[in-house]
Amino acid sequence: MAIDFREPSVMTVELAGRPVDVLRLDEIHPVVSGNKWYKLKSYIQYIQTHSLKGFITFGGAYSNHLHAAAMAARAYGLHPIAVIRGREFADRLNDTLLACSAEGMELQFVDRSVYDRKENDVFLEELRKAYPGYYIIPEGGSGFLGRQGVAEICKYILPSYTHILLSAGSGTTLRGIRDTIPEDRQVLGFAPMKKGAYLNEVLQCRKGNWKITDDYHFGGFGKHTPDLIDYMNRLFCQQGLPTDRVYTAKMFRGIEDLISKGYFDGSARLLALHTGGLQGNHTLKGQLEF
Repeated sequence: MAIDFREPSVMTVELAGRPVDVLRLDEIHPVVSGNKWYKLKSYIQYIQTHSLKGFITFGGAYSNHLHAAAMAARAYGLHPIAVIRGREFADRLNDTLLACSAEGMELQFVDRSVYDRKENDVFLEELRKAYPGYYIIPEGGSGFLGRQGVAEICKYILPSYTHILLSAGSGTTLRGIRDTIPEDRQVLGFAPMKKGAYLNEVLQCRKGNWKITDDYHFGGFGKHTPDLIDYMNRLFCQQGLPTDRVYTAKMFRGIEDLISKGYFDGSARLLALHTGGLQGNHTLKGQLEF
C-alpha cells in the first residue's frame, strides 16, 4: 500500500506586527510529515526501482526521521533497520522507539563511539556486506537523494516570495531548496543547536543567497526553556499555529525577533516552512495547550 498524503496549505500569521506566510508541510501526514517525507521519497523510489529488500538508516532514540522511515517502509513493503545511538535505550524503549518497532523496524543499539562512524566508508562497507540487498540511508535522510526529494517542495514556493525561512538541522532541506530556487530569493536557516553556524562552512556554494543563524537554539539541540514553551502556547492560542520544541518553535521565535530588529526591509515577502515534528510534543504533556 502507498501512503495517502495531503497537499500542504498556506496560512498567514502575524509576527511582530508583520504578516508571514507559513507552508504547512506538517499537514501532509500525521507521522511521515514535513520535510521527513521529502527527504525519504527519492530513497524509497530508488530502493523499489532496484528491487532491494529494505534499508538501513541511523538516528537517536527520539528521532522523528526513524519514526517516519519505519512507517514509510511498512507502507511500501520494505524491511527497515535502524542503527540507534546509545545501547542504554535497548532496555527502556521510549514512545518513539516503541512506535518504530510496532511498524516493523528492526532496532540495533550501538555505543556512541560506534554510531559516530556512521559516515565512515569502512564501517558502511561492513554494513553492506552484512546486509546484502539493503540500501543505506544517511542519518536524517541527508545526501543527494534526500536533497533531490526536498527540491520538490519548491513547487509550492511562489515567485512573489523574497525570503524562504526554515529550520536547518543537517542542512539537507536548506541545500535542496537553495540549489533549486532562483538566486534572487534569499534562504535563511535557523540552526536549533549551539554552534550551528558551522553549517555555513559545510554547505558552501557559489550562490550568495543564503545564510544560517544559530542565535535561537534555546540551550542547544533538543533543549528548551520555559520562555520557549510559553511562546509555543502563545503562537497556538493567538495564531492557531502548532509548533514543536526542537525545530519550528525556535525558528518562529527567531523570525519574530529578526522582524522586530528590522532585519527584513519593507518590501520583503516572507514564507516560513513548517517542517513537522509535532509528534515529538508528547514529551511536553501538561505543558502545552494544544
